[in-house]
Amino acid sequence: MERFLMFIENSGHKAKDLLLAVLSVLEFFELDLADCRGQSYDNANNVSGIYSGLQARIHEINHLAEHAPCAALSMNFVGVHAVECAPEAASFFNTVQTLYNFLTASTHRWEVLQSHAEKRIALKSLSATRWSARYEAV
Repeated sequence: MERFLMFIENSGHKAKDLLLAVLSVLEFFELDLADCRGQSYDNANNVSGIYSGLQARIHEINHLAEHAPCAALSMNFVGVHAVECAPEAASFFNTVQTLYNFLTASTHRWEVLQSHAEKRIALKSLSATRWSARYEAV
């Protein structure tokens, strides 16, 4: 079972800093790391690294806490890289992002866009890690 506990302040990007943050949150909620059976993070080395990433450090403490890469993030990367292989699709999304950058960089251009729209427009930027953001941007 997965539960959201809380947002925490950025403790740094090194695995040792992240480990201390995780352990302090578990301690705060009186949760025992020995009860953990799984862990999942994005594909960054500081968390997913098999030798010194956060998942490896937690696995050293509890050998039952197996790591599984985040499936949603992996699927997003599949979509992003698939688009990069199709020149027409890559060009299309590049145009969408360029348009977003152009219109949101100037309050004057933004107001001109809004004045010509029948209803207020909310533009979205593309995201390298969230495929759904591309859908929302289009």
